[in-house]
Amino acid sequence: MKISKDQIVKLSPPWNTYHNKVLALFGRDPEVTVRDLQSRDDYNFGYFILVNSNAKAQAIKTLLKNPVDIGNVTVTAYIYGPDENLAEEKANADGLWAVEAAFEGNPVFEKAVAAGSSFFDSCFCVFKKEVIQFWNDDLTDLYGNCSTLAQDIAKEILNDNGVDYCTNIE
Repeated sequence: MKISKDQIVKLSPPWNTYHNKVLALFGRDPEVTVRDLQSRDDYNFGYFILVNSNAKAQAIKTLLKNPVDIGNVTVTAYIYGPDENLAEEKANADGLWAVEAAFEGNPVFEKAVAAGSSFFDSCFCVFKKEVIQFWNDDLTDLYGNCSTLAQDIAKEILNDNGVDYCTNIE
């Protein structure tokens, strides 16, 4: 019996999983468009994030780890604002500002909260209580899905910036 090319099973590389996580976290926001991952060469991949607001583009640029090295492969996000210009990272950005600006209008986001005491200040990004599921053809799920929480994706793909990510348990 000869196996045809369409019967050969291939798994997606980890940089596709990373891109799927970015898409899962920001893709439902009506002001954000995450484009497909494109190969620039064997070791460099990139994708565009198009944002309808300069403040939101700047906040996403500030929060998103970029570029990301996965093994010997580099994945770079190019974040553009409404004027089709590359967004600049905001220097010394307040974590609360960055979270509110980046996630305002995103259906997975609930609120940003500043909490503190006389000794320290903390910023919390609170996501809604829901499971995010997307197609991810690896071996972690029988049906090829990735099922996770927004907080787990955020902890993996976003910079710390003094922000803790959590899910509302009410």
